Amino acid sequence: MTNQQALDLIKQHLASGKTPDEVKQTMLAAGFTAADIEEGLKIAAEPQIPGSTPHTALPSAQGQLPSAQELLRQAWEFYKKYFSLLVPIYAIPYAVTLVFVLLSSGIKHGGSLAAGLIGLSVIVWVLMVIMWIWAEAAILFAIKDPEPNMNVSAALTKGRAKIWPMFITGLLSGLAVLGGFILLIIPGIIFALWFSQSAYIVVSEDLEGTKALSQSKKYVSGRLGAVFWRGFVLVVISIIISAVINSIAGAIFGSQGTQSEVERALVNGIVTVFWAPFATVYGYKLYTYLKR
Repeated sequence: MTNQQALDLIKQHLASGKTPDEVKQTMLAAGFTAADIEEGLKIAAEPQIPGSTPHTALPSAQGQLPSAQELLRQAWEFYKKYFSLLVPIYAIPYAVTLVFVLLSSGIKHGGSLAAGLIGLSVIVWVLMVIMWIWAEAAILFAIKDPEPNMNVSAALTKGRAKIWPMFITGLLSGLAVLGGFILLIIPGIIFALWFSQSAYIVVSEDLEGTKALSQSKKYVSGRLGAVFWRGFVLVVISIIISAVINSIAGAIFGSQGTQSEVERALVNGIVTVFWAPFATVYGYKLYTYLKR
């Protein structure tokens, strides 16, 4: 019995003119299993006999999520395949961040030039925030539909329309989580888990604000523990990678206490530009299973 969502998407892709091979690659990238895709392609290719009852597929069993290890494997395969697409998207806002760090350093040590740099640094800071939101939306579009003509420019073009919805949704989510942490630690964690899928929903389902938050809560409810564990595994790996990179940087530049702001920004940038795309792919893969 095939997954209903997979079957619907397969029919949409075929109707848009994609070949079965292109459909398969797109569906695999979106996190669907090869078995569901093959079954869906087979059903979609069957001629419909007039007067017969259309095939009705049932969705996958609710609550069944792949293990963290399987999500890591799927994310790694996707990351390797689309490395040249994903990494440059995050490199763009990082470049703006580096400019902001340089300006901040200039303000601290610029003497008479410091006052003139403050206004410019504020403008660059605003631009930096916009660019990070834009990059997040763009990379989600790249992950959502990487084939056949997706490139950095196309992803950024699609992502531009989602800057404001991503900002509003992220702001509401952040305020809710902050409120939860002000009350007690546990409510804050629960709110963070409930709304953890909202960014993916903004891009994938064209919802925003409270609607995206509500949909995210719907997907996560009843599976808080499973989502928490899979997120926890990713956080642990992130900490380990960051520690290793910082150890290497310490051997080159000295300890963090002796590193300049620019040196620390360079080190953090290495982690962000190369690791963040993988983490985003991992999160999107989890989302695709949660919404089934």
